[in-house]
Amino acid sequence: MSDSVIDRTIGFRLGGVDETETAFTTPLGEGLYSYARRENPTVADCERAVAAVERSRSCLLTPCGMAAINVALSIFNDPKDRRPWVFPADVYSGTAEYATAVLQNQRGTNTRFADPAGENSTTANLISAVSDEPPALIFIEPISNPLLDIIDVRAVAEAAHHHGAHVVVDNTIGTPYLFHPLEAGADLVVHSGTKYLAGHNNILAGAVCVHDPDLHARLLTHRNTIGSVLSPDDAGRLKSQLQTFSLRLAQQNASAMKIAEFLDNHRGVAEVRYPGLSSHPDHDLAKRMFDERGFGALITFDLARDEDGCSRFVDDLSPEIPHIGSMGDVTTSFLHIRACFGKDYEPSTIRLSVGIEPVEQIIDSLDQALRED
Repeated sequence: MSDSVIDRTIGFRLGGVDETETAFTTPLGEGLYSYARRENPTVADCERAVAAVERSRSCLLTPCGMAAINVALSIFNDPKDRRPWVFPADVYSGTAEYATAVLQNQRGTNTRFADPAGENSTTANLISAVSDEPPALIFIEPISNPLLDIIDVRAVAEAAHHHGAHVVVDNTIGTPYLFHPLEAGADLVVHSGTKYLAGHNNILAGAVCVHDPDLHARLLTHRNTIGSVLSPDDAGRLKSQLQTFSLRLAQQNASAMKIAEFLDNHRGVAEVRYPGLSSHPDHDLAKRMFDERGFGALITFDLARDEDGCSRFVDDLSPEIPHIGSMGDVTTSFLHIRACFGKDYEPSTIRLSVGIEPVEQIIDSLDQALRED
């Protein structure tokens, strides 16, 4: 999409009194443009494109992924309902902070985190949490970030709906290339569109996808009220970059599998967590859920080094592969997990976000950095 077709209009021309009243009182989503915070043609066009990728009836876009989570969860907030909102122990750190700092501390929501995966799987612990104390809402990720646990969305959604709970799924890491949570029973799906949907490390965007028209109307009203709407320029770029979504993800998933196998056999690596490896505890579940289209473009691994050695690895690798706090880009990058997410993680843990470069190039860069002098 070129700049020439991006509609940057803020205030749209109105007709007479009756037409103006209609434009401002007709429910949002009807395509009656009056003010850009309410609706914009370029944003609406991109929303239809994202909805098609996620196989949802509707979508609304926000300025970033955390804004999408805020909009999605805010419509369910009821101070009188003391039933818990359940999150996985390994939920993305930004979501965990939001659950504690905003939901619990500011809004008084009864938030709780399921037990971390140990002898039981994350799925089993979530279902147990639902059964022990029926929640009002459960928030899950098909592939967790950064430890790459796999959650059986269909099983958790069935358990949650049995108790009347809403199910919100963050499909940022799973991506619509591998999985469509609405088809597995989710009520809402959120994305950091910054990551794989856009895929070029040049847009901040978020998305909320939904089937239910009533939920969609509530989302649109709340987004308009708090003003959390994506800009037309970013919407135009996002739609353009969506055109290569399947091509990018196919390459990234295929390369990630080869790189995970390389790391798994490297003496400089203590452990590799990648759902495509048979050693991953959720490997069989991942094969069923993702229909063997791939296993994601993230790899988490532990270095066979002491803490100083791990710091040297970061220094050695960063000239070849960027060390950045994001992922999903066409350029491969990596992240020292503890430095970004805190001391709950080991100093040896590295997250690799696989891009579309020749896989041999990525492997060679890793091999060079893994070699101890």
